[in-house]
Amino acid sequence: MHAPFPFFSRLVLGVFIAGAVVSCTSTKPSVRPESNAGEPPPAMAEHSPSDSGPKVPEQPKISSRATLQFEEANKFMEQQKHSGTPDYATAARKYEAAVAADERLAEADYNLGVISERQGNIPDAEAHFKTALSKKPSLRAAAEGLARVAESRGDTQAALSGYEDVAKQYPDDARSRARIASMLQKAGDDDQALEYSRQALMRDPKSLLALKAMMNVFINKREFPMARLVALRALKVSDSDPELYQAIGLVFTAEKQPDKARVQFTKALSVRPEFLPAHLMLAKLALKDEDYPRAQGHLGQILKTDPQNAQAHLDMGVAWKGMGKYDQALAEYDAAEKLDPKLAGIYLNRGIILHHFKDSPEKGLALYRKYIELKGGDVAVPAGSPVFALVKEADQVIAAKAEAAKMEGQQKKLEEAQRRQQEELKRQQPSTAPNSAEPVKGKGPVSQAPGTGGH
Repeated sequence: MHAPFPFFSRLVLGVFIAGAVVSCTSTKPSVRPESNAGEPPPAMAEHSPSDSGPKVPEQPKISSRATLQFEEANKFMEQQKHSGTPDYATAARKYEAAVAADERLAEADYNLGVISERQGNIPDAEAHFKTALSKKPSLRAAAEGLARVAESRGDTQAALSGYEDVAKQYPDDARSRARIASMLQKAGDDDQALEYSRQALMRDPKSLLALKAMMNVFINKREFPMARLVALRALKVSDSDPELYQAIGLVFTAEKQPDKARVQFTKALSVRPEFLPAHLMLAKLALKDEDYPRAQGHLGQILKTDPQNAQAHLDMGVAWKGMGKYDQALAEYDAAEKLDPKLAGIYLNRGIILHHFKDSPEKGLALYRKYIELKGGDVAVPAGSPVFALVKEADQVIAAKAEAAKMEGQQKKLEEAQRRQQEELKRQQPSTAPNSAEPVKGKGPVSQAPGTGGH
């Protein structure tokens, strides 16, 4: 018999059935929480002679030696939980020894798969899970493991099919339904994701993965009060998951309460300092407040971990632009364009610098038009978007520059014509210079004739 469904979950279920939750076509919040971040690693299997689910032939008894070695391996793995660098090699040898003692010990094969999975060796993990399942078809964890590795390598259909098979074989299983809900939510199938979340929570009201899938569905649907309610319920299950604080922060952001949002994003970083979605949202809030050094601090953390993050490069450029460092801003826009040439904001911000600060309105205008094109054209861009005012301004500046250039050309032509006219007039005037070969005529002192002096 199922555990009673708590009042909180009944409320969510009732709203869903009543049809009060409707889709909304408006823009979703810009940053989504990481869907499975903080989820515990796959559990190690304990040996049991049978597993709940479909009836299977009774399993033969495992040898005492193999059982002891298997239990020793499990104790070793339990000790490794508290180690920052688990000794997986030693653990693997211990499980291999248990399998060597009795090859029928399917749980040991499964745990070898878990070790490979934790080390990122998906092909080996898959092989171990298949071996375990072939030895013990009732081993639910191995079936889930196969679906999980399919999800890890991006084979969505195989993963969903695997989880659905587990859900059908084990009616009381919550984990497989929670994983289906999470995958459907990431794929954008919100209604089915909500249904599977509900099914998972009926079986396990503390399923964190199901609660997060439901929370993200309500954010997608812009049902923000419901999203916050689910997030707060999830925090009672785990107060160390940054996604939950991130989700509440996104709700406050959508509700235009930036101060409350900032508190939640900061809480997300307090439980996981490297949680990039919170850094990105705090950077955006800082940019909006024109606190450019603070924005750069968060963006620097993002680029340190993820140097290929085009949006972070773009936002870093915006911060440099706000600080008047235009060449640094242009360098960041160039970096963002190399990573994602379809990121429209690159061209708008680069255009502003070239237009306003580099005396290149023509280049700015071309970039504004590219921004509009990437946004879907004039019809798709909201009429009140600043880009249209920038286009008009750039057009006017270009026209004014063209008119000024035209008038300057006309002035130069006029001045040239006047110069030539003056030269022509000079050439046409008669020469008045004296001829040095002719005697100079004119009055001068009169010489007295000899012997005529007066008395």
